[in-house]
Amino acid sequence: MLVPEDDIYLRVYPDPILAKKSQAIEDPCDENILPSAERMLDIMYDHDGIGLAGPQAGIPFRVIVYDLSEGRDQPQVLINPEIVEFSKNKCSEEEGCLSFPEVRSSVERSAQVVVKGFEPNGDEIQIEADELMAAMFQHEIDHLDGISFVDRLGTTGKMRIRKALKDLETDNPL
Repeated sequence: MLVPEDDIYLRVYPDPILAKKSQAIEDPCDENILPSAERMLDIMYDHDGIGLAGPQAGIPFRVIVYDLSEGRDQPQVLINPEIVEFSKNKCSEEEGCLSFPEVRSSVERSAQVVVKGFEPNGDEIQIEADELMAAMFQHEIDHLDGISFVDRLGTTGKMRIRKALKDLETDNPL
């Protein structure tokens, strides 16, 4: 495990780990990654998410898990993911986040991205993504950089969710 199993649980705003930049994993073949990733997948599925980044589970490393399959039976793990190409075309869709329960807002993102990273066996992969998958990659990789979807909202968007954020702060004191 990258961190002790008891420390791997869903982190909710305003947990400070959500605002910290994650560390790269030096060895993508490290046998400690898979147990942590499996626990992350459990959290993602338990909360009906499509993706989860390491910091959201208390893991300060650059790892994401996701499953966009219709049957929710194709779990994926990506280590040290990075977006190497963004399309100029933008789209704006409503997003939510497991670390911001009950908070949803429209976020503008690139319509297509190219992501590269490593599979747990150490193979480097490159993924061309569009639509929901592109938004998911941008959302999860933002988490690895200490950025939440709330940070991507304009002033008006932040004003709309101000009460929901205040409620989360009250419900989840540091």
